[in-house]
Amino acid sequence: MKFIQAAENNKTEILRFFKKIVKSGDIVLEIGSGTGQHIVYFASKMKDVVWQPSEKGDNITSVEQRVNKAKLVNLNKPWVVDIGCPPNSNQLFNFVYASNVLQCISLKELGHFMFTARKFLGNRGILVIYGPFLREGKYASVGDNLLDNYLKIRNTEIGIKNLGFVRETAKSYGFEFLDTVSMEKNNLILLFTAV
Repeated sequence: MKFIQAAENNKTEILRFFKKIVKSGDIVLEIGSGTGQHIVYFASKMKDVVWQPSEKGDNITSVEQRVNKAKLVNLNKPWVVDIGCPPNSNQLFNFVYASNVLQCISLKELGHFMFTARKFLGNRGILVIYGPFLREGKYASVGDNLLDNYLKIRNTEIGIKNLGFVRETAKSYGFEFLDTVSMEKNNLILLFTAV
């Protein structure tokens, strides 16, 4: 199974946040589960919540392996979800969550992401986005600058997104901004509600 140290480093503080807003019986869809480290950890610590992992088809093996190994009754089998062509499903979730996804997609794909997130949220459902963001076009840290440069070497169309642009894009896809929560290492959680 793939392993990302950064996911281990931030999973505890994100869990603390979820424990404040997610209630018993809620269902959470994660878009871009990656290695599955976050969602398996959350499901093991919040067993009264149902967790639905998802990942692109060419990257789903690791999350499948981790989910199968965990054997948690509140952790569903991963879905294949490509934000450019979301699955034809009418299932709605209380929360849609994504961690460190936005810097790995293009500006065009940001619209696809918001469309997909809105598709799976009922009215007043909550979108939770964790990661680094530019503040008025400026990096929050030297580390963010280095990360952005690294990402752009691999693909010039991706990179850390401007906070204001993300908020405006979300608004155009049927979301109302709720709050910005400061996290460790200059990362943020952005909260939106579906309207």
